[in-house]
Amino acid sequence: MQILRLHWKQLLLPGQGGKLTLGQKIHYLLGSVQWFGDPLMTAFTLLLLATATATAFHHQLPIRTMTGAILGLPIAFLAGGLLRAVWAMKLRTRCTWRDAIAGLQVWFALSWVVTLACVRGLLRFQTAFLRTPKQKEGEATALQVVKSAQVELLLAAAGFAAAIAMLLRAPSFSTAALSLLLMFQAAVYANAPWASAAAEGIHLTPLRRAYRRSAQSTGAWPAYGNSLLAVPAAVAAVGLALWLITSLATVAITPPEALEIRNGPARRRPVSEKSLSGAGWSSAGRTLRPAGR
Repeated sequence: MQILRLHWKQLLLPGQGGKLTLGQKIHYLLGSVQWFGDPLMTAFTLLLLATATATAFHHQLPIRTMTGAILGLPIAFLAGGLLRAVWAMKLRTRCTWRDAIAGLQVWFALSWVVTLACVRGLLRFQTAFLRTPKQKEGEATALQVVKSAQVELLLAAAGFAAAIAMLLRAPSFSTAALSLLLMFQAAVYANAPWASAAAEGIHLTPLRRAYRRSAQSTGAWPAYGNSLLAVPAAVAAVGLALWLITSLATVAITPPEALEIRNGPARRRPVSEKSLSGAGWSSAGRTLRPAGR
């Protein structure tokens, strides 16, 4: 993120790369952009949570929703991507299928950590790079697991609850497909407590003890660093909450009765005698008769 934020002109604009070749620019750019997959997945999870909450209360968000057979495309892409990732890991590392699936779980467990790293890398200056700490020998307690993965646990619980509520309140093919996608996203974040318990229970080798005492594991955070991200995050959370409350409180389609009450009955335009005379009619008192008869 630091490389992309500081040197995006050299990577994107022609003639600004200095001594870098086109191949080197592409490799640096793709190596930085691929980390945005986890922030996009987090945004997709929040969108699914909002959709499930609105659907459970029989409301509709002010966005266009996917319906019908098109909902099968994300599920097909998801299954293909999982198979491709596990197969590539097994082929590259020559491990067993069980180890490949476990490696994929660890990959999923770091989704929220990578999301925070991307956001902080783009917004903060002088941010230290920290290794994932391995600090606890022996068995981890449940409190330590929850404390180290509390955000992921909250996202997973909210995802499962919203998916089940949407499926029970509005059962259909579309809600079933959305529930499946939301449950998968919740399962991604549910891997974090498992990985946290596994990391807490490892045996610290001498090399890992040296890593634990190094600056890249402890970190020297700036005194002002914690407040840089707190204010934008709080403003974004409040705005998202207000938007959800407004969308849930607003009826998706205004009934015709409300429109008639609001606008009043249609008024007829009075017909003048001049227009009748021009059409070949004349009036005598309150009776209309054709002219010339």
